[in-house]
Amino acid sequence: MVNAWAIHRDPSIWEDPTEFNPEMFEGSSEEKEGSKFLPFGLGRRACPGATMGLRLVLLALVQLYNGLNGKRRESCPPALENMEVTTLSNIILCISIFLFALVFKSIVQKRPTSGNLPPSPPALPIIGHLHLLKEPFHRTLHQLSQKYGPILLLQFGTRKVLIVSSASAAEECFTKNDIIFANRPQMLAGKHLNYNYSTIGLAPYGDYWRNLKRLTTVELFSTSRLAMFASIRQEEVQLLLKELFLASTRKPAKVELSSKLMDLVFNIILRMIAGKRYYGKDVVDKKAMEFRDIMKEATELHGSTNLNDFFPVLQWVDFQGVERKMKGTMKKLDKFLEFLLEEHREMRADSTHQSSGSSDASNKATKTTLIDVMLSLQQTEPEFYTDETIKGTILVRSMNLE
Repeated sequence: MVNAWAIHRDPSIWEDPTEFNPEMFEGSSEEKEGSKFLPFGLGRRACPGATMGLRLVLLALVQLYNGLNGKRRESCPPALENMEVTTLSNIILCISIFLFALVFKSIVQKRPTSGNLPPSPPALPIIGHLHLLKEPFHRTLHQLSQKYGPILLLQFGTRKVLIVSSASAAEECFTKNDIIFANRPQMLAGKHLNYNYSTIGLAPYGDYWRNLKRLTTVELFSTSRLAMFASIRQEEVQLLLKELFLASTRKPAKVELSSKLMDLVFNIILRMIAGKRYYGKDVVDKKAMEFRDIMKEATELHGSTNLNDFFPVLQWVDFQGVERKMKGTMKKLDKFLEFLLEEHREMRADSTHQSSGSSDASNKATKTTLIDVMLSLQQTEPEFYTDETIKGTILVRSMNLE
């Protein structure tokens, strides 16, 4: 587990790391290796949507800065400069504490205590170091690393967890030795909310995962594909600015930007995936509300603490009821994703029928969304592009679970 929050507060990498100073990222040099870990990871399992994320962040920040601090344009509603806006601290915090969970196998081979194991705090019988974890976890892990060193070994129940809080150590883990850490731990969320570990974020490293990686990098997030969706990103950012402008003209007040930026990201992703807007106050569609409720449940379950993950012997009991909730949520989520697939199949069939007189009818069938792209690929490689693979890819993109 890499504590990126701790890495980006390392004074040996950044001067005054706790100060808000965006200029520190200008002219990044070899001495500032920590910048690599913000916010998309490193190595072969780094986020394949990094290019899109960087474009979106840059576009949104530039547009917001221009609207909130620049000179007023004639076409812009007045009084914007008087609007108070809360900082982006929550979003920045979420990005900088990006902890990608690369945990050792649940049961590792016993090693001699005299071996070259990292330092470890005193552990309690059975629970190990679980008693040391206090919220916020990233700060607790940072405090432990300051006491025991940038690399330490913790025991969470039956699971051994390597905590890395050093930029140089993290780079070595995910460059020279990244294949050793290329697998993901098997948790109940991966089984019940990710089609039995078959999504790109949780699939075991191997041929299947490499095919998923190729799908996302070549077919879904290629330069040409991102260019095709540029108008969607621009339009959604403009809609956000319009909402802020109108709010400032009615009654100047503080604006909580975190939720609005999350709505912005989700709407862009969903328009790319399915051509739909499901987030925002102006979206009152029944299906949109159903989708938001399901995704909220799934997100909360993904982030919940499930003791069965640390004590597999308790899995048959499910005394917390988490597994039951996961199964129920996944049933609703799978039904909704199946609805999206069938809806696009019908639209593609109608489009093909209407343009059947054209020589390039098959190419004119709706291919403007990522679902359409994957359905087209399914026709050529049905053995790989199964409905479950497509739904899993939609799920990961919708929840950003890479």
